[in-house]
Amino acid sequence: MFEKAENNVYGGSSNTPPQSTMRNSLEACVDWFSSTFIGNLFNEQFCELLHLEKSDFEHRKLDDKNEYDDRYTYQNLITVSTRNETEEKQAYTHIDIKGQGCRWLEANWTEGFNWQDYFNILRSVYTLHHITRLDVAIDDYKGHLNITTLHRKMREKHFRSTAGLRSWRYIESGDTQSEKTLNGQTLYLGKGDIEFRFYDKLAQLTSMLAVIPDDIEFWNRYEIQLRHERAEVVFNMIANGDFEIGTLVKSIMSEYLCFLVPHKTDSNKSRWAVCGFWSKFLGDVTGVRLTMQPLEKSVERTKNWIEYQAAISLAVLDECFNETGFYFKGLVEEGRSRMTKQHFQMIDQYKMNNKKNT
Repeated sequence: MFEKAENNVYGGSSNTPPQSTMRNSLEACVDWFSSTFIGNLFNEQFCELLHLEKSDFEHRKLDDKNEYDDRYTYQNLITVSTRNETEEKQAYTHIDIKGQGCRWLEANWTEGFNWQDYFNILRSVYTLHHITRLDVAIDDYKGHLNITTLHRKMREKHFRSTAGLRSWRYIESGDTQSEKTLNGQTLYLGKGDIEFRFYDKLAQLTSMLAVIPDDIEFWNRYEIQLRHERAEVVFNMIANGDFEIGTLVKSIMSEYLCFLVPHKTDSNKSRWAVCGFWSKFLGDVTGVRLTMQPLEKSVERTKNWIEYQAAISLAVLDECFNETGFYFKGLVEEGRSRMTKQHFQMIDQYKMNNKKNT
């Protein structure tokens, strides 16, 4: 399922990769996805997207103080919360897929299916209200970066950020009975809607007594936690196929983070050289700023995805269900009934811009 991408980062999907002597030194993954949709969607069709049945979930009725009415949990991996429609409030469904829940999905996908397809299904079949959280990461099995060095660079202020990221913290752990100097370390950069984490994944899993594949001797994770608007931007970038996930992670890091070599006589950091290890890790990616795309571009990207990604699937449906010619007409009418204010804004903006250009 892994596809080779730029800069030797592979679009890998596994948090705990399978036993393999062909492991790539860098692999990428989605490691958390949390979003809210309009309507109470907890039904058999929705569960099928999670490769589960309704009976697989443990159900709990929530009290009146909670935002939602019901909560459905699968092994602490996937949680679905629903709110019923009343005269005072709209119905919503919130889904929270943790890291191992992401691995659960990938383990059940058919060959060739990926996060681009999955996100496109979610945003085309259901009405997305907002993205709460989306984590994307690169797993390093070789040691392309040294977390201790990154921490030292932050402590000595040999760092700058185009986004003005200033907040950082470092946590390390150890064992007085262990021969190792450190049992684990994590460096956090930024806060709020975007946070970068560099941590020792192998140490984390070892402390949890998790089963680790025999071929893994080193495992760092370099992770970006995104919330709200920035999470939505990355969600759409992945759904649109703008980037392979590993390239996207590096592109975001290239835009927001820069570790520097201090100059002995020049205090202006904008003229300091970039650390060789950081340039080598990022490769030739171009920085990506996480801002919302203009609405008219969203229409073009939707059109491109249908033409280049979904055309074959549409042809299959046409052969199987469209003998009378009404199947696709019905789909369009159903989709139109679920369009939100944002969809109509996209359409109006697109038509207005096209009118100006003619």
